Amino acid sequence: MRRLLVGLLLFTAQPALAADWIEAETTHFRIISSGDEASLRRFAERLEHFHGLLRLATGASESSRSLVKVRVYLVADIGTVKRYFGDQNSAVAGFYNARDDGAIAVVPRSTGSGSFTGEVVLNHEYAHHFMLQYTPAAYPSWYVEGFAEIASTASFERKGAITFGKAAQHRQHELDGGMSYPVPSLLDGSYLNDQMKGRGWSYGDAWLLSHYLTFSDTRRGQFRDYLNAVNAGKPLAEAAKGFGDLGELQREVSRYLAGRSFPYRAVPIEAVKAGPIAVRDLDPAQEALIDFVIEFKRKTWLPREDDADAKEDKKDAAKDKAAVKETFEQRLAKAKRERDEWLAKLEAVANKYAGHPAGWLLLADARCTIQQYQACAEAADRALALAPTSQRGQVRKAEALLGLAKDLPADKREASVKQARTMLRSASAADPSDPLALEFFYRSYAILGQPADADGLRALASVVDLVPQMASTRLILAQEYMQRGRLQNARYILRPLAFSPHQNGASRLARKLLDQVEAKLAGG
Repeated sequence: MRRLLVGLLLFTAQPALAADWIEAETTHFRIISSGDEASLRRFAERLEHFHGLLRLATGASESSRSLVKVRVYLVADIGTVKRYFGDQNSAVAGFYNARDDGAIAVVPRSTGSGSFTGEVVLNHEYAHHFMLQYTPAAYPSWYVEGFAEIASTASFERKGAITFGKAAQHRQHELDGGMSYPVPSLLDGSYLNDQMKGRGWSYGDAWLLSHYLTFSDTRRGQFRDYLNAVNAGKPLAEAAKGFGDLGELQREVSRYLAGRSFPYRAVPIEAVKAGPIAVRDLDPAQEALIDFVIEFKRKTWLPREDDADAKEDKKDAAKDKAAVKETFEQRLAKAKRERDEWLAKLEAVANKYAGHPAGWLLLADARCTIQQYQACAEAADRALALAPTSQRGQVRKAEALLGLAKDLPADKREASVKQARTMLRSASAADPSDPLALEFFYRSYAILGQPADADGLRALASVVDLVPQMASTRLILAQEYMQRGRLQNARYILRPLAFSPHQNGASRLARKLLDQVEAKLAGG
């Protein structure tokens, strides 16, 4: 485990001077903004400098590997961010979404006053993204967030350098009375029990301990050994023994906070290359689709009954189940109405720019996502008629063929799957970094009622490598490995999710599966 000394930039792009949308494409990002080209180039260059800094600091390798570029949308202000987020009353200043076709982030160019800005959100979330994409491992939950908080305050305030490690002022309120959660409980894993009970450490606690262990000359080596031990499969309590007296470490951290003198570092920009930046104007059809692209995940999602039950039961365990059911039915009906209205608007845009494939492609994305496979096939055909070599058009047509094949007789089903696989192989050859073509190739085996062979399993593993943030795909791959007795592979895939600080159904299932794997490995 290499030591993670990282920083993130505070972006300083200027307010937009024009209403037209432009896109900057770099090695690792696609940045879409309505600002002027000079500001966008500056933003893109700094973002690439930061990525290079992370790679340099962690020793992460990305040679000869495909990657899915993160899409960053620079919008006018926080009000616009909230509109895209879907809640004007929220305190959100920016947000990040992991999607099966790659992550997107939405941040404002102008944030006003305050320390918790859209830039801080982007910095924090990209730190998570980088950790999973380039240095996947089992990090204790508090360190995942502590790492991101250290990253969140970085800036270019020194000419020719990137500073990182500055104090997280936006977490000051969580530390006003001192550290609220004991250091020994974080290091020895006791915090996990508290998390399950709905209480525990704060992000401020995580930042303080992570900052001290990262910048402390006396503890840095011990911290590296601790992370190595955790990734070797040792229990947190055993790994924590390397720190010696944890009570003494607690006192050191308390003195560190009381001193209010937190070191930070600077790395010369010359040490990290930005690479080429290509800027282009978006055409009218692409501009008209921006809202739909950003809203896609939120608008195509429908609430699930188990989610509603869990939410209501937590509020009142004695609540009448019929009332819970009624509440869920109301939420579901509303979500369906909003989804159908959104789809109608998207279809209208596609028809308005009927001679452009972009609208039909996004409509095919949406129809397939909600399993309206015939409508998906029709939209994909419209796109392919305009752009016969469209990689995304081939992927969505293949997905539609697979979805429709489920209801076909066995002989016709096999022919449909064969046709879909041919299209998916062509799409993968055109763009090896597209995770969807690989994912649907893996799924094609289940349509025929067959277990995935070596090719199918490799395709699924590539999806996890390309978009490691998607928990559902990670769980499926881990279970495939477990069924094949490849326990070490399953452990490697499960550990980042099992240790996730965001406790949810996926992380809890990962923890359960990981316990099964560890038990089998311990038993030989």
